[in-house]
Order: sequence, then C-alpha cells, then structure tokens
Amino acid sequence: NFLIDASGHIKLTDFGLSRGHLSTRSMESLRNKLEAVKNNQIIYRTSEEKRSLYRSLRREDMTCAFSVVGSPDYMAPEIITNQGAGYDNRVDFWSLGCILFEFLAGYAPFTAPTLDEVWVNVYHWEKVFEKPRFDNREAEDNFTPEAWSLITQLVTHRQYRLASVADVQGHPYFAELNLATMREQVNPPFVPMLESEADTSYFDDFTNPDDMEIYKEVNNKKQQIEESMRSADTESSAMAGPEPSGSQSDPAPKAADIANVTAGHQSDRAAFIGFTFRHRDFMPARGYY
Repeated sequence: NFLIDASGHIKLTDFGLSRGHLSTRSMESLRNKLEAVKNNQIIYRTSEEKRSLYRSLRREDMTCAFSVVGSPDYMAPEIITNQGAGYDNRVDFWSLGCILFEFLAGYAPFTAPTLDEVWVNVYHWEKVFEKPRFDNREAEDNFTPEAWSLITQLVTHRQYRLASVADVQGHPYFAELNLATMREQVNPPFVPMLESEADTSYFDDFTNPDDMEIYKEVNNKKQQIEESMRSADTESSAMAGPEPSGSQSDPAPKAADIANVTAGHQSDRAAFIGFTFRHRDFMPARGYY
C-alpha cells in the first residue's frame, strides 16, 4: 500500500502481513510444516525461470498473504528453526533484504510454484540464494554492486546481519542521499490539503460509481504495462542462452552510474526494473482492499 502523509511524502505499508504476536500453537504448526518438507530435493531455477514464474503467480493471485504470517518468501529462517531460542527484530531486516531484492530482480529470492518448495528454499537459503543474472543492460545496471552488497548484508546469518536503521542508512548504497534532510530537500509533487488529522476526504468511496470510474484508467494502464512486460519476457527468453550457476559471493558486473542509467531510460520500468507489487481487487469477506 502506498500512503501519502500530510507533507506529501510516500510511506509503504502492508497491513496484510502484519502480526503482533505468534502463538505457541502457530509456531509449532510452522515448524511441523518445515520438518515435513525440509529434506525435499532442492530444485534449482535460472533467474529468467524465477522471474517468469513469479509474474505468472502474481497474475493468478497465488499468494498466501492472508495466512497467519504471510508468505515464507520473506520469513527469516530462525523464526522457525530456533526452537526455544526465539528471535529478535533482526528478522525484519532479513525481510527488508528480500523485498529490496524483489524490487530490483523482479521476483522474490526464494520464489517457487508451491509453498512446499518455498519452505525448502528458505531452509536451504545458502544453497539457493544467488545474485540474479539479466540478459539486458538496463536491468543489469539497475542491480548495482552497492545494491547487491546491501542485500547480502540483510539476507545472511543472524550474527552478520545489519540490525539497525542506522546500519542500513550508513551503507554505501545510500551514499548519494542525505537521508537526514531528504524530506526538507525534496518537494513532493502533491501535498494534500487537510482540515484536520482525521480528514479522510482523499479516501475513495468504493460505493460511489463516480469514484469507481477513476479506476478504469488505472486498471487499463496496469494491463498495458503487464502485457508489455509479458512481451519482453517472451523476447528475452528466446534470446537468452544457458545461465551459469551463481552464488552469494559472485562478483557483480561493472555497472554504470545510477544517475546516468536513470537519465538514459524513460520507460515505465526505469525506476524499479522488477517492481511487481500491484493493487489487489476488493475482497468483501476480508473487509479491506
């Protein structure tokens, strides 16, 4: 969900994956699930296979976002492997790394066609987690060495993982940004005019036909982008050759300066090559959008 605060700045949220506390019974159920599949054979897939698979799953809405803790795609292994030892807020930084990976790669790092396979991938993450490989310069340049360095310091063993906001902000990935003064230096293109902190006039009324008419343009644009991405997938699959196996320690290829890349590409995918999140259809049974 993209939220705009009173000053016009964007905040990203996902209340569907929020969970304040996991009961002992829930944790035991998760551990039993992992125990049943952890010895299954690992199925290795190329970056292109994962990207195509993930987009297919997204289109079919095959997610488990409404389960007790959301998808295991973003779950740190120690949540269910540290029996009795518990876990701390470092699991959130693992999830952050998985989401950053998805933004830049176009698929979650442990994506698979079934939940059982996702569980296996997370459990054996050291064997499965690898730097994605692309067959076009635009995507390759978007996944910079600094980006890969940050991701591998988030998706890693707990004792080596970045464990604070200050640690993340101090990474070279953000070297060109002054995070302390960013809100003051950048003027948002839109600032809401609010009468009070409780003003909800900008929220759409989903019972109003006039409000719903607005979404026709949004949905049409979304379909155009998805069709364009599917066409690009088909073309790149036809041109792609065999992909060598990679690993977490693989050196990233030399990338162009981020500013030059952004200036040189004006397509819909220029900002985040692999941006896959989208608005979900109204689900009356759940009571939210």
